[in-house]
Amino acid sequence: MGAKMRALKAYLVDDERRALEMLEMMLLEIGGIEIVGRSGNPFEALEQIRDLKPDAVFLDIEMPGMGGIELAERLRSDVAALTIVFVTAYDKFAIGAFEQGAIDYLLKPLEEARLLKTVERIRRSTRLDAAGGTGPDEQAPPSLNIRLLGGLEVSDELQGARIWRTAKPRELFVFLLLHSAGGVHRDDIIDRLWGDVDYAKAKIYLHTCISYLRADFRKLGFANIVEYKEEKYMLSREGVDCDYFSLRQSLLAARALLEGGEAGKLEAALELYRGPLLQRCDYPWAIEAIEQLRRLWLDVSLLLAEHYRSEGMPSKAAAVAERLLLEEPYDETVYRLLMECYRTMGKHDQAARIRDRLIHALQELQHDPYAQSIEFHKAGSRPFPLH
Repeated sequence: MGAKMRALKAYLVDDERRALEMLEMMLLEIGGIEIVGRSGNPFEALEQIRDLKPDAVFLDIEMPGMGGIELAERLRSDVAALTIVFVTAYDKFAIGAFEQGAIDYLLKPLEEARLLKTVERIRRSTRLDAAGGTGPDEQAPPSLNIRLLGGLEVSDELQGARIWRTAKPRELFVFLLLHSAGGVHRDDIIDRLWGDVDYAKAKIYLHTCISYLRADFRKLGFANIVEYKEEKYMLSREGVDCDYFSLRQSLLAARALLEGGEAGKLEAALELYRGPLLQRCDYPWAIEAIEQLRRLWLDVSLLLAEHYRSEGMPSKAAAVAERLLLEEPYDETVYRLLMECYRTMGKHDQAARIRDRLIHALQELQHDPYAQSIEFHKAGSRPFPLH
């Protein structure tokens, strides 16, 4: 015989006593549910839910003193893995409900078949296991690996690469990730991602995508990866490892790393740049961030190459500069640095090769190389200014 599934713990909030009794009766008829508490007072409910920590809360929306939407927002900040279901007589509150991460939205009068589907959805989301086993809070902390450099890939340890069902939730996820510090106002998101769509329709599209993201990541163990507060959405980076943030942190700390004798650590960080940020994604809103990161990587790469040259390590300097040229083939400063390194190492053929590449690159731009670059190659390893 199969193991018995532990009861789903539910708390009910509605200022109408009859509505509370009817909902409780229908849930008990479905079975496998323990009503751990109920209240017609949202303030009392807030305190009790904090203490009882149920799996799910069924909330009425229109209540005196504090509505269900506001109550849900307060609960979200206090009870991490809480599943919320709104129950109301009006569908006009649907958008506000889903902004609070509701798993479902039920209209009164309730239908038993519809309520049963909601309960089944709650069971899947909370991952209740057999024989009174552990809940999601007792599992090993989930982790995500996100690659934004040279493409876009999201993977976790158990399921591997994440396959997105549609393109827009993926774009929204990346947008929230790159703007995770402080969150983004709902209207700013709409303006950047759905600027050419009617505002009312755009809000529906946004909230649909948010629901998709929450459902998808809940399956991976991230119960509250998307948070909503004061009309702002924020993506939690807890348990998330992203190459973009790792690289950017090292680039911004480049001089400190060099002064601290950690040039090798900086060089390893530069290797994270496997290509442009969000390569092949075609997100217009990301163009500025893409170019900013590229310029920062180029500047720090040149800084590291010059550091190695000044420390008497021309071979290391040349290796960094060669990769730099692959990303920026028209920077004469890098060519001159390379020519100096190869002449210092006695590799005159290599220096000549770099000179020829410089001339060819600048001819493509219909520019003449600076006289000092040509004179340098003719004169040998005479010092010259790099800037």
